Amino acid sequence: MAESLYKQALEIYEKEYGNNHPFIATVLEKMAEFYEKTGRKDEAKPLTERAKKIYSTYQK
Repeated sequence: MAESLYKQALEIYEKEYGNNHPFIATVLEKMAEFYEKTGRKDEAKPLTERAKKIYSTYQK
């Protein structure tokens, strides 16, 4: 259930704000935390990397 809600939030935010908004990064981080806590570290890593990339564009 949590996974589907994160995916739904991500889809909504991407439609509203595009692919590189800080809101997207926040959802990606939360999804990554969920994956890590459920033993799915391989799925978490690309989400964390994408979130970091998004944040780095806003910290310049």
